[in-house]
Amino acid sequence: MRYTLLSLFLIACLSVQGCKKQNINQPIVPPILKSVSWSEVGASGAALTVVEKDIPSFQSTNLGNSRTLRILLPEYYYSDSVFIKVTVELETETTNPTRFYYALNGQPFILLPENRVIRVRNGQNTLRVYAVNSIQEKSEVIVLSDIVVNLSYKVLYVNDGQDISALNFKNTLANLYASRSIEKIIVVGIDASANRLNEYGTIDLDGNSVVCFSSAGQIGNRAKEYTAFLTEEVMPFINQNFRVATGAENTAIIGSSLGGLSAFNIAWMKPSLFGRVGAFSGSFWWRGKTGDNPTGQQINEARIMQYLVRSSTKRDGMKFWFEVGTNDETSDRDGDGIIDAIDDTRDLMLELTHLGYTEMDDCAYVLVAGGEHNQTTWSQVLDDFLIWCYGK
Repeated sequence: MRYTLLSLFLIACLSVQGCKKQNINQPIVPPILKSVSWSEVGASGAALTVVEKDIPSFQSTNLGNSRTLRILLPEYYYSDSVFIKVTVELETETTNPTRFYYALNGQPFILLPENRVIRVRNGQNTLRVYAVNSIQEKSEVIVLSDIVVNLSYKVLYVNDGQDISALNFKNTLANLYASRSIEKIIVVGIDASANRLNEYGTIDLDGNSVVCFSSAGQIGNRAKEYTAFLTEEVMPFINQNFRVATGAENTAIIGSSLGGLSAFNIAWMKPSLFGRVGAFSGSFWWRGKTGDNPTGQQINEARIMQYLVRSSTKRDGMKFWFEVGTNDETSDRDGDGIIDAIDDTRDLMLELTHLGYTEMDDCAYVLVAGGEHNQTTWSQVLDDFLIWCYGK
């Protein structure tokens, strides 16, 4: 195709006019920062996933053995720092590209990431921010000298930590975080040892193990040592190495089956350490010696945890969550048409009400129709417990 000198001239003129028109409609203006603010990512809902940090071969002095601690943490978690999201607002809006630079605590300026999320240390921080447009015009620097972060998390201790995966713990947490149904927490799963039948038991008001007489023989004789392991070894380690909100109001414990009995007993005997407890199909049948051929009533009267609660005073502020499945078992020792798993749990709750607790305010009870004594059933109601304990 041939172009005459005139046609080339006209094309050039049109191009220039087009450029001029574009420049008029989209002027390049100097960047002026209107405001800079920040928020903790951990508190803003931006962290939706859960990461697991295992502590293998955690040695117990009290028990003379070791096991794995399985710790579930919110995404962006660091023990010595916090992620914050920086929000920058321009005085004048423009379609011209603008980049933002930041500097922390006297360090050189670097480019602010597109998602505006940066990591800052615990304690007080100074943040400086400025903007740059496409022709390298800079704004004034805005200085925030009072960024004080000390984000800490409530802690949930879990007996039978080896079942964390089977309970679908990580996905359940992530889904509840995504829907902003609960606050973010630290979960500490404590694996059971080969001596589980003796470690998961009860201690009395003097702190001594209470032996259970069962079809498996005398069990529970290491409950004192397990309680000391959890409260004197595991908890101080977690408090020292993670950003933990301490105090009973920030600490809960749960377990299933024998682990549920253990969790309830530890919380009940250590009210200064634990404020909430959950028992999934708790083994509240746990009983002392009854003699030969006992009646159902005699067996009921020998139940250890119900007796310990009945012999105690109210733990002000403590709250309880119980789950039982209608197919947890088939035994009905007192012949009332209700399986023992339900009877034992309801009778424990009755003892709590005699101390002044109420079901509406202090005790939650979840009866799972068709629920069985296994991780599948417990995983189905894990979100119920988490919302009850940590719901917003």
